[in-house]
This record gives sequence, C-alpha cells and structure tokens, in this order.
Amino acid sequence: MMQEERTKLSVWIETSIREFVKSQENCPGTQEHEPAWADPLVGFSQGDDALYFQFKKDIGPFYWTPLEIF
Repeated sequence: MMQEERTKLSVWIETSIREFVKSQENCPGTQEHEPAWADPLVGFSQGDDALYFQFKKDIGPFYWTPLEIF
C-alpha cells in the first residue's frame, strides 16, 4: 500500500472513531447525551511490534497479539 493510501486510511479510521465517540451511540442513557467516553487518543503501530509480545509474556497466553487476531 502506498504512503498516500495509508495516510487516507488512517485519517478515515481516526475520524470514524472520533465521530462514534461524539455520537448518540456513545451515550449510556443515564442523562441527556452524556458521553460514556471522552475524546479518545488514537494511534497506530506495526502488528509485529515487540511490545505486543512483551504484553503476552506479562499478561498471559490468552492475550492475542494483533498478528494472532488478524
């Protein structure tokens, strides 16, 4: 995938997440459109980043790395 396509895709993903969090679907129903979550931090990483394997080591074998999920 070319860099420009990755940039467009990452912008679309981040925008979709932020729009959902601001939407009525993110309302637990306790008060008039009181959001369940504040504006999220959105980031991206490589699925084979060594940090995920460290998480699995620390958390346990039931933790799936992104490579195992996808």
